[in-house]
Amino acid sequence: MKALLGGNVRFMLTASAPIEPDVLELLKICFCCPFLEGYGLTETSGGSSVSWPNDPVVGHVGGPLPCVKWRL
Repeated sequence: MKALLGGNVRFMLTASAPIEPDVLELLKICFCCPFLEGYGLTETSGGSSVSWPNDPVVGHVGGPLPCVKWRL
């Protein structure tokens, strides 16, 4: 699959809503690259939370980026 995309894929990104952990694991295996999983409402906080590229744990969208301050 990676070769079909040109062979130079370094990572892939998914955003909007969290992906099911089983689906994300399958995508990592099929494309042989890390998947970054992001989350944030486009109008207010798009891209404010992204998982790390080599995070072995799936099922979460990571913490806030270094340039983001969250307040509850």
